[in-house]
Amino acid sequence: TTRARNLSRVFGLAFSSLLKHPRNEAAFLPHLQRLVRECAQRSTEGPRIWPGPYLNVLRSLFRTLSGGKFEHSYKELGPLVPTLLNTFYRIYTLTHDQSLRFVMLELCLSVPSRLSALLPHLPLLAKIIVPALRSNQGDLINLGLRTLEFWVDNLHPSEYLFPTLAQDSAQLCELMAALTSHLRPAPYPYGLLCMRLLGKMGGTNRLFLRELANLRDDPNGLGGRRIDGRGLSMVCEWQGSPREGEGGTGSEFL
Repeated sequence: TTRARNLSRVFGLAFSSLLKHPRNEAAFLPHLQRLVRECAQRSTEGPRIWPGPYLNVLRSLFRTLSGGKFEHSYKELGPLVPTLLNTFYRIYTLTHDQSLRFVMLELCLSVPSRLSALLPHLPLLAKIIVPALRSNQGDLINLGLRTLEFWVDNLHPSEYLFPTLAQDSAQLCELMAALTSHLRPAPYPYGLLCMRLLGKMGGTNRLFLRELANLRDDPNGLGGRRIDGRGLSMVCEWQGSPREGEGGTGSEFL
């Protein structure tokens, strides 16, 4: 409706003012929890047109708070983080509407919070990053890569991040397969970012190959999930002096 569009526009202007005038954060704090809670509860009500006005308000708010250092807002929303993540992920798993699924992925990856508050939810967030990286939405792919890079920059990959993600070996392999699928040459826009991210991970980016080998040896290890092994293979061809009984060229699948 016209009223809903006008309210969304007013909220957008109010949120954008936070970036120019951070002192305005104090005016939002008394209403922040209620605003987020009401929008989350009502996000699936009304006409099935996605994203609806409530989701647009949440997207605008999350983008604004994630783009600056609003520690008071992070603290205020801290108690809602588990509920928000589980609610958004439940909606993602239950709906078949692709537009709504993309919005839920974005909201999960942009929930405004300090990293310390998200640590208990890393396994869940890893499940969310995989479909984000596999989507055909440029914004979602970029958000997934940036989120993963933020984890690598702030959590020691070999001491904390990898052991945490390796608790679900199949999920770790799916995450790394989704990540390495973006290793493509220019003009592909995310190839360089993906390569930089793998470089920051150091030798950790190869440890998942051991997990993948263990899962393939275990017939139940993948839990019914399929991982395309050809993404980790290469074909070598050579020419040389043929041996007796052999041709002059050969190839081997590794």
